[in-house]
Amino acid sequence: MVVLLALAARSFAQELPDINAQNFRPTVDGQRTLWTDDTWIGSTDNPGTARAIVHYTGSPLVYRYTNGEQVRLLGDALEMDLMGGFSLADRVRVGAIVPVFLVATGELGGGAGLGDLGLDAKVVALHRADAPVGLGLAARLSAPTATTLAPVGAPGLGWEVSAVVDREIGPVLLASNLGFRGTPRSDLENITWNDQFMFRLGGGYAITEGAGAALELNGLLNFAAPLGNAASAPLEWMASGYGRVADDFVLRGGLGTGLTRGIGSPDVRLLVSMAFEPGGVKDSDGDLIVDKLDECPLDAEDADAFADEDGCPELDNDLDGVADAVDRCPVVAEDLDTWKDEDGCPDPTTMVTFRVVDGAGAPISLAKVVITGPDGARQAGGPEQKKELDPGTYTLAAIANGFAPIEGVAVRVVDGKPQLFEQMMTPVQTSVVVSRDKIELKDSIYFETGKAVIKAESNPLLDEVVATLKAYPEIAKLRIEGHTDSRGSASTNQKLSEARAAAVLTYLVEHGVSADRMSSAGFGESKPIDPREVAEAWDKNRRVDFFVEVWQDQP
Repeated sequence: MVVLLALAARSFAQELPDINAQNFRPTVDGQRTLWTDDTWIGSTDNPGTARAIVHYTGSPLVYRYTNGEQVRLLGDALEMDLMGGFSLADRVRVGAIVPVFLVATGELGGGAGLGDLGLDAKVVALHRADAPVGLGLAARLSAPTATTLAPVGAPGLGWEVSAVVDREIGPVLLASNLGFRGTPRSDLENITWNDQFMFRLGGGYAITEGAGAALELNGLLNFAAPLGNAASAPLEWMASGYGRVADDFVLRGGLGTGLTRGIGSPDVRLLVSMAFEPGGVKDSDGDLIVDKLDECPLDAEDADAFADEDGCPELDNDLDGVADAVDRCPVVAEDLDTWKDEDGCPDPTTMVTFRVVDGAGAPISLAKVVITGPDGARQAGGPEQKKELDPGTYTLAAIANGFAPIEGVAVRVVDGKPQLFEQMMTPVQTSVVVSRDKIELKDSIYFETGKAVIKAESNPLLDEVVATLKAYPEIAKLRIEGHTDSRGSASTNQKLSEARAAAVLTYLVEHGVSADRMSSAGFGESKPIDPREVAEAWDKNRRVDFFVEVWQDQP
């Protein structure tokens, strides 16, 4: 390939330009490519690699004039690159490149000698095995050490920094390098060769475990040159193949040509490489565990985070007789108790339902059930409770307004299918009926005539109210209302109703009910039940009511 310079006449001085026209920059440790870096890093077991690449470059730098005359500044170059890499950790690799020109020809000078020595480093942020894409950063520094007269060495330090992104999709590895290359400034006839944007794109296909093929594209864009000048944008492609010829050695070969007439873009590029890359040992079953470490080299490991390091498949990890393919708990053995044994998951607890019912078999509203476990722990709840319990003997106790309490019934919970324990409660006579809205009295609270003094005959009724409030802490706020009949003045009746309601509150407090749970109010004759002015109506209207203002279910 040639650099086309539109010159009116041959004013070019016959002296060699101070430029490195060898654009090929081999990768130190690319696994499937010759040019493009990927995010592979050697292991701590095999941290070092070495490569020798011999390649021929044809006509990478030619001046051509408008009269048809041309000057081959670099006509042919036969180069050998000696490279080595060493992994410092699983994310850092350092390397070195020693280019040796066996032959370099040009009309203004040539010969054999050393090229520009290079130091290379790569840092990997994401390994492609652990993330959707691999991500890293590659850098290279070159020193002006070339000894040949041919234009294959830069006049000063050079550098390159690029992002490395790759992804493996089945047998295909896609890799890209995007970044910048810094080169010492060189002025040619109609172009300034200086810093550049660079890119490399590569795709490698693994035909077998140890052999494959790749296709790559490499390009540079010189910042200091006009975009319309073809010489400032060299672009070339390369096809290559590789094959592991022994456990530790890989043979590679490649062929490419330039796609533009840019500086360093050749008519042809041929190369062959031999690399020392330990760790490429055989993995017959493809489970990523090499045969020499694989206890089952012909049977692939089932990677399921259970004993994966031995290389052998464990089709029933927990040995419970349920194959992992259908086992919902593949590493925890099923407890074979005839209950849901087919899912492979242990069911150490049993779903138990406790229920207290009336004579018709219906759950008793507001009944309170207490379950005491073998360890003495108590669990309280409503008339029907469902709990997952360990096997053992439990005690059921229950209370309910209007029913005789159940003091304690022993029940045996066994490991297996759900169990139901149902107890019928016996109804008893009571003067107090509890609901979420009120406490209803089936008898009246009696007072001295015209006074707020509770008669002794009402003490048993109030004691039942006390017991009910203690049994139902759910009644967080109770309102006690006093009412009178219509006889007497309204103001007198109002004061009397307030005093009687307060007297009931005082009785309840004196017998152990917290005052914070209660309030009292009087309504005099304003809220009669029966508006008639007869004795029967007066008896109904003289009353004390209990209303539940706040019902708070207990945990």
